[in-house]
Amino acid sequence: DAKVLEKLQIACRQIEPFTVRLDRLGTFGGAKRGVLWMYPTSFRGEVSQNNDAKEPLIHLQACLQDEFPYCDTQQKVSGTFNPHITLSHFVNLDEAFEAQSKIEIWWDTSIEFLVDEVYLLCRKGDGGQFERLLTLGLGSESQLRVHNPPLPFDFM
Repeated sequence: DAKVLEKLQIACRQIEPFTVRLDRLGTFGGAKRGVLWMYPTSFRGEVSQNNDAKEPLIHLQACLQDEFPYCDTQQKVSGTFNPHITLSHFVNLDEAFEAQSKIEIWWDTSIEFLVDEVYLLCRKGDGGQFERLLTLGLGSESQLRVHNPPLPFDFM
């Protein structure tokens, strides 16, 4: 739908490309579920040490939320968007803590990469592979590419 594409471009044009650094692990859950995750710190220039709206990734989500206010799944539980990359699920939080402790013994590096585009993904069924429907560039000169048929990710 042309209106949806326009709204996606409006949001993505407000955010210039930025860097993401992966270097912090965390956990959440309880007695019946545990999750080990990594926090994607996002920045341009100097790194912000706190999780606030100054981070470009959080700002991007806010711009998308402004254009699509009914897409609020990420905020229903805690009331805020908490960017994270799920690494693994565990039977309980204690097992997630244990995995975090073991990884932190040998993980002493960070991974950084430039984010200059985002994808709109689709998946057929719960077990299907995610594919790219759209590629949206970031920044005032952003371009939109529609993939028909959707593009799979290489090596997945």
